[in-house]
Amino acid sequence: MKILLENWKKFLKEAVELICPPATQDLELNTRNRNNAIEAKHIQYGPLNLADEEYWDRAAEHWNTTPDVAKKSLCGNCVAFDISPRMDNCMPGPVEDDDGRLGYCWMHHFKCHSARACYTWAAGGPIETDETSAEWQEKSGDFGDLDFSFLQARSGHEVYERFCISCHNYDGRGADRETNLFADRRRLRTADSELLSSILDGKGEMPAYSNVLTYEEAQNVLQYIRESLKRR
Repeated sequence: MKILLENWKKFLKEAVELICPPATQDLELNTRNRNNAIEAKHIQYGPLNLADEEYWDRAAEHWNTTPDVAKKSLCGNCVAFDISPRMDNCMPGPVEDDDGRLGYCWMHHFKCHSARACYTWAAGGPIETDETSAEWQEKSGDFGDLDFSFLQARSGHEVYERFCISCHNYDGRGADRETNLFADRRRLRTADSELLSSILDGKGEMPAYSNVLTYEEAQNVLQYIRESLKRR
């Protein structure tokens, strides 16, 4: 039984490495996810024109730094920017141009450019190996119509750290009223069904997570927010 389980895990790992994220194969989905990242106030993917100095001024103000420093926090060195060999194979067409190269963003699920940036940037990238790329895909659940959820539902803490912390911060108290889960005490008293709908289907600037979370995982993260974060 142990050998069978190990072989099954090996098969799943190899399978993940062969599956391209849906947005790399679907232009409409990629465009929708990219536009959401451009428009969302807490993401602000850009600039559209790399010579747009106003974008870097706004980014510098957001990060409380200088434009020159802001320009160093790019998609190209973000922890979620994937330029692994397998991801290059998922890209339909050239990946490099005079300004840099395309990669895949595991935070916001679209093909992004190394010379651009967004407010959810995190240090530690890029992703350069197939093994690390597959780990990000496995954790994000970004498999399109293929369902691997039967393996094991992620805990609320795992889900929160992977998908929620970039906007709501580690303690649930984001930078503004929209991202501060505890700014309005009535928010977490809302019925489970309504809050789960917001998580899975999206609401306002919050994107939908139904393509990367199971219903059980949405329940887990809601319970985590109510029981663990509230005590901090």
